Amino acid sequence: MALELVGGAFLSSFVSVLFDRLASRQVVDFISKQKVNYGLLRKLKMKLLSVNAVLDDAEDKQFRNPNVREWLDELKHALYVAGDLLDEITTEALGSQVHDLSSTNSTFEFDKSMEHKLFETLERLELIMKEKDEIGLKESFKDKPQPARSLEVSSLVNDFDVYGREEDKKFIINLLLSDNATDDKLSVVPVVGMGGIGKTTLAQLVYNDERVKLHFDLQAWVCVSVEFDILRTTQKLYGSITSQSCGVTELDLLQVKLKELLTDKKFLLVLDDVWNENNIDWDVFKRPFESGARGSKTIVTTRIESVSSVMGTVASHRLMQMSEEDCWLLFAKHAFKNADVLRSNPNLEVIGRQIVGKCKGLPLAAKSLGGLLRSELSIGKWENVLKSDLWDLSDREMNILPALWLSYHHLPSHLKRCFAYCSIFPKGYEFKRSELVLLWMAEDLLQPKNKKTLEEIGEDYFDILISRSFFQHLFDNYHHDPIYTMHDLINDLAKVVSGDFCIRLEEEESINNITILRIRNLKHLRHLDLSRSSIEKLPDTLCSLYNLQTLVLRNCGAISKLPSHFGRLINLRHLDLRGTGLKEMPPKMGKLKDLQVLTDFILDKHSGYNIAELKELQNLRGTLHISGLHNIIHVGDALEANMRDKKNLTELVLKWGDDIEDSQKDREVLDKLQPHENLKELVIEFYGGTRFPDWLGDESFSHLAYVRFSDCNFCCFLPPLGQLPSLRTLWIQRLNEVVSIGPEFYGSIRNGVLRPFRSLKELRIMNMNGVILVVIRKVEFFLIFVVSILVIVPS
Repeated sequence: MALELVGGAFLSSFVSVLFDRLASRQVVDFISKQKVNYGLLRKLKMKLLSVNAVLDDAEDKQFRNPNVREWLDELKHALYVAGDLLDEITTEALGSQVHDLSSTNSTFEFDKSMEHKLFETLERLELIMKEKDEIGLKESFKDKPQPARSLEVSSLVNDFDVYGREEDKKFIINLLLSDNATDDKLSVVPVVGMGGIGKTTLAQLVYNDERVKLHFDLQAWVCVSVEFDILRTTQKLYGSITSQSCGVTELDLLQVKLKELLTDKKFLLVLDDVWNENNIDWDVFKRPFESGARGSKTIVTTRIESVSSVMGTVASHRLMQMSEEDCWLLFAKHAFKNADVLRSNPNLEVIGRQIVGKCKGLPLAAKSLGGLLRSELSIGKWENVLKSDLWDLSDREMNILPALWLSYHHLPSHLKRCFAYCSIFPKGYEFKRSELVLLWMAEDLLQPKNKKTLEEIGEDYFDILISRSFFQHLFDNYHHDPIYTMHDLINDLAKVVSGDFCIRLEEEESINNITILRIRNLKHLRHLDLSRSSIEKLPDTLCSLYNLQTLVLRNCGAISKLPSHFGRLINLRHLDLRGTGLKEMPPKMGKLKDLQVLTDFILDKHSGYNIAELKELQNLRGTLHISGLHNIIHVGDALEANMRDKKNLTELVLKWGDDIEDSQKDREVLDKLQPHENLKELVIEFYGGTRFPDWLGDESFSHLAYVRFSDCNFCCFLPPLGQLPSLRTLWIQRLNEVVSIGPEFYGSIRNGVLRPFRSLKELRIMNMNGVILVVIRKVEFFLIFVVSILVIVPS
């Protein structure tokens, strides 16, 4: 049975968060104006410093000393209370800032309450710290491991640098390519082996082999994991085949659709990480597969031999540990940037081979430790890993591979807490980098640094954990953004090191079952995701959540309006409104000056002037979709939006309405909405002008790679897009007044040379009603729909 550990590093990082809150401008300014004894806060800070000094020693000793584990558990609860206390002060400070409150009876009551709670917290911490000497804890000032420099880290980890699996790969491929008639129309090939031995990697190697790709009509990959849900797994399978997410929730209908896709097709399916041993579940799940052509194959990876006996139609292929030499090659691949580093440091190879000997032939252990020691040239650090007491902990005692525990142990404390937080994810859970970074940010796990945003810091943390094999890039062929997961053994590690700091909800609850009026009780809330819920209205009490950083309302189609005091959410950084039914924006959006992501900004006929609120939102990044631009009354309001200074926006969608009242005004509005030259993608829809402004097509937009014009029904001429040096994709659809596309499309001649469309790869001209003359010199992909006349004049 695994030890019940208390996350010492979790506590250390939590103390750092408390320091930050004590020193925050809001808290200092607020306390200076109140009657709370500031000396009590200073005492709390000194007491926290004393606590922090012994946490490293406590984390090391808790493995052998149950009294230390008990002491850490008591300390954990005391620190929780201190954290809640500082949260209350911070929230009160933010509320005071929003409402510009001076001293009132309510603030007086708050002051007295805070002093009482501060006294109690200090007394509790003093009692706990008196016990540290009795259990032998000492102050520790050991060097903190430094994270790898972000410039050396890439999230594009190459999982296909594999050693020692050539024979396994050859054996599986031969099975797949063999079409010998058998009694079974569908052949199931089980790959069995212990956790961390490389079953998934072997399946990826086989799946991506060119001979295999040519042999099968269809391929699909699904990660199944511990909880085998037939409907959800079938949805993922359907999505993998169609490259689209699947919203069908009736199993019978879904299986009919899947059967249609597979009928008479020779397919290859990979069911990765299967635990379910119930043959009835398997019989139900595989029904659509029987419609496929003979020779279809399924690879099943599992740790459990009985799974292979239930699902397999051929003998299981057992994957064995790697040889020590292959294990060394894999370790060295991750530990050394290149062979020169190894040649110039021969002593590291001697120590490294001894470390590899302790990995017991497990690729996951070798990769993890190699990533830990990457770019580390200190022999002392390598010897510390080799001689660590953690190797002596038995797998049975810890239920965690010592090599993985070592990789965690040598992380910097701020990364330890970020990793441990991931224990909230069930096994097999799939996540995006941006989603996890926002969750870390909500928990104050990201330490501000230089001029980087918190989001950028979180991305650096994520890349470091990727480089050390704590996260894996999931094989996926239908999500636009990269998808990640954690190996089951890494997930087990996260659960152990987090203790009960993080609580995992195993069963999903519909947000609609939560009494939304109780939202006022969530005043410390920093992250609220209501996506895909049927909620129709957000309560006004939402606007009192002054700590809120992220609000996700994606695909909440029933929401048509945001609360009128929305501008009070002064800490809000991410607002996702994609797929909502919003008709307008609330007033005073400009007060949300910390906004980093605002997906949509909507103007209606009564709020066209609100476009000027964008002026204050200078930190916007990523994608912004502005709709209802025909509702702008005064062109000057568009200029006030100051789009030209929003240098972090990469994608801009500008949308007018169906009814065009003033073509000249529309052109002037678009002229005033000129974006920054860093823009990469531009979409213009339902624009009512007769021509585009001069900035569109200017070669200063050197990063612009994607342009789409749609339903601009009054426009007669296209801008000189040929001058855009990076333009790769151009879509023009339903511009019915354009009757010719000729030389003006190229742009002007510079120094006697005309080099239009230097980077163009894709051109789509669709649903154009007029007579079209097209002159294009270089296109690799050309698609025309409903064009009366097309003439291509080659260069």
